[in-house]
Amino acid sequence: METEARRYLYRGKVLRVEAREAVNHVVYGVHFTDSKGFRRILLLNEELVIRPTREEAQTDLDAFAVRRGLKEVDAKGATITKGPSSAN
Repeated sequence: METEARRYLYRGKVLRVEAREAVNHVVYGVHFTDSKGFRRILLLNEELVIRPTREEAQTDLDAFAVRRGLKEVDAKGATITKGPSSAN
C-alpha cells in the first residue's frame, strides 16, 4: 500500500521522507536540504529515526508535524492551503 508523500515546513526547511542506501539494504528517514544544497538526514531522539519502510518513516514525520503544529507544503516549499469543502 503506497502512502501519500507529505512534506512539512520546519525551521525554514522542507522536511520529506527519502530513501538512503545502507550497507546491504535501503532505509528511510526524514531529510532536508541545507543552505549549501547538501541533503541531510534529521534524527531527533525517539521522534524521528531511521525506519525500514517508507510508510513507517512517513508516519513518524506526520506524528512529528502534528505534535509541533507544522504546516504542510508542496515540493517547492509553498504552503498548501486547504480550500473549503463543498458540502451540498
